[in-house]
Amino acid sequence: SPVADGGGARAAGGGGHARPLHKAVIASTTSADQARTLRTNATPPERILWRYLRNKQIGGVKFRRQHPIGPYIADFYCHERSLVIEIDGNSHEHDQKRHDAIRDEWMESRRLRVIRVPAREIFSNIEGVVRTIEREITTQTPSVSFADTSPVGDGGGE
Repeated sequence: SPVADGGGARAAGGGGHARPLHKAVIASTTSADQARTLRTNATPPERILWRYLRNKQIGGVKFRRQHPIGPYIADFYCHERSLVIEIDGNSHEHDQKRHDAIRDEWMESRRLRVIRVPAREIFSNIEGVVRTIEREITTQTPSVSFADTSPVGDGGGE
């Protein structure tokens, strides 16, 4: 099931349906309400990562979860560092990858950096994920895929 894979998006106005596999939600006029709902219904990988991001535990910077940014709702957002963190589901399909690329390009055009983290990395390598986020907080590089910086092997992201 889409929920069981630990990642994945929720479409705007989900209305009780199973959540799609990607969480790059296109925000509508009720994006604040949608973000609130997404925070209430966080996926397991979101809950795990939030334990590390909350209360300025990484780099002393504040992160917000399920934060509306333009037409999207970011999984995690740090305004101070212009950083977006997205958790990708285990079965990231071709159409979703294309949507993610468009979304990332939109974010980058607004000088936001994007880190994409496969849900499986959060379960199997949370320390590596945290180290990657710590490094990204201290750098001024454009978007990065976790596959580009993963301290362990398979490259993630698929």
